Amino acid sequence: MQLDLKRWLGNTPEPLARICDARIALVARPIEQGNWPVVALPQNICDIYQVPLRERQALLDGCLLFFLAADVIDDAQDGDLPPDVSWPGAVNAGNALLFAAIGAFAAAAPGAGVAAEVARSGGDLTSGQALDLISSWSTPLSEGDVLASVRLKSGASARLYTRMAALAARQPDEIVQLWGTLGELWGTVTQLRSDMLDIRQGASRDIKNQKATLPFAYAFARDRASMQEATTSGEPSALRAVLRASGALAFVDLTIDSLVFEIEQTIARLSLSESQQQQLKAMAASGSAGSPL
Repeated sequence: MQLDLKRWLGNTPEPLARICDARIALVARPIEQGNWPVVALPQNICDIYQVPLRERQALLDGCLLFFLAADVIDDAQDGDLPPDVSWPGAVNAGNALLFAAIGAFAAAAPGAGVAAEVARSGGDLTSGQALDLISSWSTPLSEGDVLASVRLKSGASARLYTRMAALAARQPDEIVQLWGTLGELWGTVTQLRSDMLDIRQGASRDIKNQKATLPFAYAFARDRASMQEATTSGEPSALRAVLRASGALAFVDLTIDSLVFEIEQTIARLSLSESQQQQLKAMAASGSAGSPL
């Protein structure tokens, strides 16, 4: 998949073009892997309903542009920008990419309420991000609040991608709603899987940034003393040991399984062929480690 930025942004000054091109390069691998929900889910919907090539490309461009907009601003807020990108430059790039996404969605689904779709998802995303920004080792949120943050933030993003795909396919309101439900569940699962992978890998960004993701929130609620001792030391192996002993990792794994079951139930409510259902269920079961934000 090739994203033509000039189609949606026109000729941009070099600093803005450089930031945007660098963000696109970061997502080249998940796009190639074929199971990243930002692209894979809307692509699958386009295949199911045989969306024409022109609208399909505009839709996929819109999904990717929306992701890139949210992602670069998210990195600015989390302090994860590369050294050569300033905070103001990242926010400006995020704004440019967001406006480009709105234009791409409008081209993909002319006549649909694109502004309302983006406004709803953008509002949920920023609300989820507000919760995410205050959830840290020093101020851990409850499991319910963290899960709500993930549903609002990552769930709303994937919901936008699937709803826009269904709108581009000119599906009736009840089908658009079902695809939106599936997208929200899928985005939530994908983010939880990403958080679990981050904890289990050697160089954890969440541990580095002291982010209280769902397993941390669960462990703080069950064994605050051990978690405070482990977070004070900052030793990743000690943190992982407490997460395992408290049952936090098992809890999140069960939460993911429950959400995947909800995804399968939603798929069953769509009027799809058996092979189409099985393909979607296989995608949900295998999952993706990337974020749909």
